[in-house]
Amino acid sequence: FMNTLCIAVDAMGGDSGWQSVLPAAVMAAKCYPAIEFHLYGESFVGDEVNALMRSHKSLSNITFTPSAASVEMDESPKSALRYKRDSSMGMALQSVASGKSHGCISAGNTGALVALGMHFLKCYQGLSRPALCKVIPAIKSSSGDQSLGAKRAGGSTHSYLLDLGANVDCSAQQLQQFACLGAMLCSVLEKSNAPSVRLLNIGKEAFKGSSLIQEAAERCEKTTSLNYQGFIEADEIFQGVADVIVCDGFSGNIALKASEGAARTVMGNLRHVFSRHLFSRLLALLSQPLLRCWQDNINPDKYNGAYLLGLKGTVVKSHGGADKQQFFY
Repeated sequence: FMNTLCIAVDAMGGDSGWQSVLPAAVMAAKCYPAIEFHLYGESFVGDEVNALMRSHKSLSNITFTPSAASVEMDESPKSALRYKRDSSMGMALQSVASGKSHGCISAGNTGALVALGMHFLKCYQGLSRPALCKVIPAIKSSSGDQSLGAKRAGGSTHSYLLDLGANVDCSAQQLQQFACLGAMLCSVLEKSNAPSVRLLNIGKEAFKGSSLIQEAAERCEKTTSLNYQGFIEADEIFQGVADVIVCDGFSGNIALKASEGAARTVMGNLRHVFSRHLFSRLLALLSQPLLRCWQDNINPDKYNGAYLLGLKGTVVKSHGGADKQQFFY
């Protein structure tokens, strides 16, 4: 058993590839010297790693292993599984499967990560597919219907949202499996025996939604291990009324990206308002401590990374468009 926490990193994944990953890895290695970072990438990236290591002579917790290939962002999962098992992504996953690393991080092709992850790590018995689960910020509800996290923190906290894109089409049985996965993760991380679970729907009434979501609700209600509390609408996702929110990957991915875009728009507009004239700049200066706290709570960059739940190993998927700061988080 490894005494040191080891993280495998796909250095080639994402829209910016190694140009975002390498600086982020150096930042992380400097902040967490007790963690070892094993980077995998095409051979030319090794020169960049060596140059970074020379410029940061105190770093000794980064290693690099060349890969034979890399998975393209537009490559099909079938192609990646057939031809790219020795890619940087594949080698990072194999590092976890062999026990060399405790987990891996990739900003690469989501479909390929799911396919290669299922091949090298396998799903737990009883699960047909893994799901992407992300921690999202949540604000304490004033209605009294709060998640366990909101009750504990008494203010801004978080919930768990899945699936976020690993499975575009889901069966009712898979949604029920995702509910169990999310509840188990929340139970471990939040030390709770009964996290609340809701299904994302177009209404809270029992008769609303498609036949698939209706069947999924029936399955969740019959699962005695779940603290299932019915439906939740999209405008309540960030209100802390549920610990675990379950949906198919298509709906979840759209909801996530729309909310992240809205958050960045609000922050951008606020900066614009506060910079328009001298009086507004003075107000911004006086409000800076409160604004910084508010921004930290809703900044989507700080919530980058989703667990690929259901695999027999820890895998974290970063946004494909993540810059070095977002990948560092």
